[in-house]
Amino acid sequence: SLDILIFHMIFLKISSYYSITENSFYNMSASIIFSLLIGYTIKKYIPQLYGKFNTKNTDITKKIA
Repeated sequence: SLDILIFHMIFLKISSYYSITENSFYNMSASIIFSLLIGYTIKKYIPQLYGKFNTKNTDITKKIA
């Protein structure tokens, strides 16, 4: 929701700088699809990374203890 909006704004900024497409409707729909894909991949993979980091941290604390 919020992260998708942020990536949507970033993509709009990039597309406005480089003027990827002249058609604004196509630009809008492409940015929405792009931001949805990025938001989905972030929600899919980043929790796994956080889980790996958390398991590593608990292992380290167990070794220290």
